[in-house]
Amino acid sequence: DNNNYLIEGISATDYNVAELTNTPLPSPDVVQEFKVQTSMYDATQGRNGGGNINAILKTGTRNFHGSLFEFFRNTDLNANEFFLKRSQTRLGLSNRRPDIKQNVFGGSLGGPVRKEGKGGFFFVN
Repeated sequence: DNNNYLIEGISATDYNVAELTNTPLPSPDVVQEFKVQTSMYDATQGRNGGGNINAILKTGTRNFHGSLFEFFRNTDLNANEFFLKRSQTRLGLSNRRPDIKQNVFGGSLGGPVRKEGKGGFFFVN
């Protein structure tokens, strides 16, 4: 992998294997924006032959913000997998989809932190 991964301009690439393997990544809810450069970048970014991916994290705010989500998967919403269906037909089995029941709930909360006139930002996932 010839790409350069950055978080707030700081390298997040594991140079032992030149990938993002063991690097702890921020939650998608804490990322404000990201920038992908594939060519024509200046010399400050030019140490890798591939692209540059830079994630910018959310900063301080005066308000609380949050989100909730559910990742839902169910057998009724999934099609039968092509090769499984083929093997079921060949073996004379009923054409049945694998049972899937998955509900993953989650959320995030972020807001201001005030300490002796200094502001900050916290995030809980």
